[in-house]
Amino acid sequence: MAVVIAPVLVEKGELSEPLESIAARTGLSVRRVNECLRLLREHACISSRGGAEDGAPVYVLHQV
Repeated sequence: MAVVIAPVLVEKGELSEPLESIAARTGLSVRRVNECLRLLREHACISSRGGAEDGAPVYVLHQV
């Protein structure tokens, strides 16, 4: 999961992609992708910045 989202977070500064799209790229279920993102939020690796216009969640690298 991190291999897929980390380059986007570093290059663009944020990840704004539907969970279904991430699931398709990782081979994980949407439920598992959501669980992984929640785990990364709980460990302060990423922060949620609301949602994009298309409804996709927006995540950014956690700032200390």
